Amino acid sequence: QYARWAAGCHLASRGGSLSAASLRAEAQGVLGALGVQTRGEDPTVPSWALSRPPPDPRQLLPPRFQRKFKPKQFASQLMEILHRVGTLTPGQARLRFVEAWRALPGFGLGHFVVRFQGTGRDEILAVGPSQLLRIDPSSGAVTRSWRHSDLHQWDVNWDSQQVRLWLTGDVTLGLRVLSASPRVLHQFLGGYLALG
Repeated sequence: QYARWAAGCHLASRGGSLSAASLRAEAQGVLGALGVQTRGEDPTVPSWALSRPPPDPRQLLPPRFQRKFKPKQFASQLMEILHRVGTLTPGQARLRFVEAWRALPGFGLGHFVVRFQGTGRDEILAVGPSQLLRIDPSSGAVTRSWRHSDLHQWDVNWDSQQVRLWLTGDVTLGLRVLSASPRVLHQFLGGYLALG
């Protein structure tokens, strides 16, 4: 009875629905946090999720957060997250992780350390599905970007390991790839242009 009452309070404080399914799932989470086993099995929660011990924040948090905050401050948040993810099968959890990873801003970018002609310092050229980015390695700021539609052609001199990019507006970039073979940059450009 306490678990149902606490579950109702949790759902109401978050503005959640007090439907029977959500209340039952939240009550199971409260019972799991208390370490109490129920007599009947809940078909919505897999047995492997109920047998899992409560998380130890010291094992899940990096040391810098352990010094900054006390583990008790994170325990309730970790239990809530574990309850949300704990009902998923391992395959569903991996799929959710991949979906979140794909939503990150730098997803799909191939980074190459290059030296542009006329400059004496190394820079980063990022090749993405729709654009090329010139990035300053010291700050990580994008100094210049070009759409793939701006790229007319590119040429690789295999003997000198030089790559030339011809862009709109009579812009020609000469560069030398330092972090990989120019063949890798050539394949990234060709692959993204063929797919786009």
